[in-house]
Amino acid sequence: MLELYLVICTDKFYVFEKGGGSVQSFDGNPYFEYEPSKISTATKNLLDSLLENNNLDSRDDLRFFVVESWDLVRNEIVLGRLGENVVHSYSLAEAIERAFGDFSQDARKYMEFGLNYDGHSYQLEQGRTRSGEFNLLAMTIEPQTLLRYIA
Repeated sequence: MLELYLVICTDKFYVFEKGGGSVQSFDGNPYFEYEPSKISTATKNLLDSLLENNNLDSRDDLRFFVVESWDLVRNEIVLGRLGENVVHSYSLAEAIERAFGDFSQDARKYMEFGLNYDGHSYQLEQGRTRSGEFNLLAMTIEPQTLLRYIA
């Protein structure tokens, strides 16, 4: 049984082994690139690649902990395609909110700040995550770093 984190991004899937965090590689890349309009087919191709790369016999040998993207439709398609192989899915908004907790209290008092992730900007406003175009200090989070902020 192989347990994996699957991070859904705008045009890439990132896959990390649960526990060790090592990156699954696809044709020499640390991600599986796809066309957003073909997300369902891409998810099937991702599964096929994971089975082949890890010498597994069946989809039943895979378990996924999915970090959702900002796109609810994309999440629904991927989660539906993975079906019973999904152990748990994590909300991107919740992970981003936890990441904001890493900023010091002093930084919060003196400046506006935000986070960039997967080409989108996020700001914490009155305890809620807001996405938009912001002119502020921001830290960029990479998919592997985001794993620190899931439950």
